[in-house]
Amino acid sequence: MEYKNECPECENELFFEPSLRKMICRKCGLFASRDEVTNMRRMKREGGNENQSNRQNDDYLKWWHSKKK
Repeated sequence: MEYKNECPECENELFFEPSLRKMICRKCGLFASRDEVTNMRRMKREGGNENQSNRQNDDYLKWWHSKKK
């Protein structure tokens, strides 16, 4: 698998900081390990199904906790 040196958040260039063993984006401030960056890319590719599910859960909780008339 080819590793792109591109930020998963803003698509700017990532720089590796050897002393910290972290990837750093100078544009958006992302600070993560290579594995974390890979997981972020995978989640982005999958369309963020987990985020949609969380939003649905939040909407349901708002409805549940609202005053019932």
